[in-house]
Amino acid sequence: MGLITELIFRSFLAHFVGLNTRYFVLKVFGFKKSKQYLTGSTSNSTNSFSQNVLNAIVGIVVISLASILIAWLVYS
Repeated sequence: MGLITELIFRSFLAHFVGLNTRYFVLKVFGFKKSKQYLTGSTSNSTNSFSQNVLNAIVGIVVISLASILIAWLVYS
């Protein structure tokens, strides 16, 4: 059960939702950052850790807001 939870949170939230949200927001505001940079794979291990933490935080916030929005739409 722990493995499934870790795969969902790590793969889906951190790497998919968080990464793509950060990429598109930075692209809209004109910052030229690649997805390789945002995953931290082109830099040292400290940058890799911080990029993954930022991706996870953004992913959790986006999923939480989407869940609240869906619940509000359903129950209003």
